[in-house]
Amino acid sequence: MKRLKKLIVWCAVGLILENAIFIYINTFYLNHNLTIKAVKVEKKQVGPDKNVQIPSDSTNVQASFDGRFISYYEGDSFKVGNRVSGSVNEIIPAKNMSVCYSKWMPEDNLMLLAEKPKDSAKSHYLTLYSYDAKKNTKRELLDFNMKTVKIDISSKKENIEDIVFSTSTHVIYIKLSKVGGRSGIYTLNVMNQLEKVNANCSFIGKIATLAGNTNFIYEDKVYNKIKNLDGNSLKELSKNKNFTLLASDKNDKLYIGEFENNLINKIFFGDINTPMDKWQIVNLPSPIASKNIIITRDGRIFTHNPIEGSICNMESNVITKYEGKFIDLCTCGIISVLNNKTKVTPLK
Repeated sequence: MKRLKKLIVWCAVGLILENAIFIYINTFYLNHNLTIKAVKVEKKQVGPDKNVQIPSDSTNVQASFDGRFISYYEGDSFKVGNRVSGSVNEIIPAKNMSVCYSKWMPEDNLMLLAEKPKDSAKSHYLTLYSYDAKKNTKRELLDFNMKTVKIDISSKKENIEDIVFSTSTHVIYIKLSKVGGRSGIYTLNVMNQLEKVNANCSFIGKIATLAGNTNFIYEDKVYNKIKNLDGNSLKELSKNKNFTLLASDKNDKLYIGEFENNLINKIFFGDINTPMDKWQIVNLPSPIASKNIIITRDGRIFTHNPIEGSICNMESNVITKYEGKFIDLCTCGIISVLNNKTKVTPLK
């Protein structure tokens, strides 16, 4: 009986507390006389892009991946313009040096720069820098021992011809043009350690790497083959001599063009660990020069018609026309220069 009485008492206490809570909520939170003020939150209006003035005598005009920054050479000066603010910054080289190579990194507003001595009679070498366009800061690349990353060259005519980036592994491959059409390949790892790559070939054409691994893929111009160097393992990707390397995307797909009379008529793409005869194929409506094929980082294939001033999406066959001189296809659309000013044309 005592236990039953205790149980009845605790149930009663519980009901009293529950009703007290309901009364409190009804009185203070659900009161119909409560005034609620609605405030309209307005988004701050962002002004239109101011674009960048590009002098008519500018050379090697390039755009960053999103089209926000535009780099170009004006005489001996190397400059980077901000297409949003309209400002232009000159990138000052080190003392007695000049900027001899530049390339934007994929999927970032960072650029890799190379400088060489102006007076090349004394010494021949290249030094590497990274440039952060958002912060407008230039940083000399230093290795693990805090030493400047330098590439020795044998003459002033030698220079960097191309650089490719593996974005996930932070490995960079550098192609150096040498005397007599020969090439030298160097690799730079995440610790900025520079090493020479033994590709078993001195005459190398286009180069590529993949986002997710450190494979070095290149055109062997001696045997006209596309090869894949994975560490010490060297494999042929193409058996046909009429193939040319086009690009790679962020999903580790490689794109190879089949050509006839130096014009591409088919594009093969797939995984390098899968035989090429099992890759997907895109048949082009008409043969086209490889320089007019654009493959984006997300794997979309476009063809560029510079005469008509248009870009065609090969999947949808939708054509987007633009005005002015074509610069690049970025995430924001087509970047061109019209009347010495950058212009953006969104893709259809």
